Amino acid sequence: MKRIGICLLLCAVIMGWHMPVGATVADPVVAGVRLPASIAPFGQAMSLVGCGVRQRLWADLYVVSLYTGDTGPGPWVIGDPGLSQAVRLDIVYGGRMPDALPSDWLRRLEGTLTPDLVQAVESFYRGIQKGDAVVIAYDPQAGTLVTLNDQPIRQLPGWDLMQAMMNLWIGPNPVSADLKERLLRGGCS
Repeated sequence: MKRIGICLLLCAVIMGWHMPVGATVADPVVAGVRLPASIAPFGQAMSLVGCGVRQRLWADLYVVSLYTGDTGPGPWVIGDPGLSQAVRLDIVYGGRMPDALPSDWLRRLEGTLTPDLVQAVESFYRGIQKGDAVVIAYDPQAGTLVTLNDQPIRQLPGWDLMQAMMNLWIGPNPVSADLKERLLRGGCS
């Protein structure tokens, strides 16, 4: 039995099987990004429940990951304003980023948000680049918090911004039906 373990270890080393420094088995790596198995934007842990990569033609643009604070039995109820939840965007595209929101995002957001909230989204979108992580997190008591690379950008009362952002990826008319399917399937394979 000891020989099998040593053989597996040698095979792993020879084949280059490794995990990024600081990663755990529960931290999946998607499109080169190590996603945390949990985040705590409001001080309470939210668990990773699904992720996927937004692609355009042959380029990976960003990784979307969904988190929830719901630890009860049964499926996570998406879009329930009674539950803490978050969406994380990890920018993986290294090319030129547009200065303005993508037109498909803008069209959807303008249809559901007040002009002030659309302007808030535009302000945190400007200047993002490869390697940045944007988190839009919601807590029923605290409202919606937007962070960029773990630094708070803006906190807003209520559910409207969170709902609109979730609708971009998992709503009835998502930016990508394939990405929606991957996100709702759960896991990060």
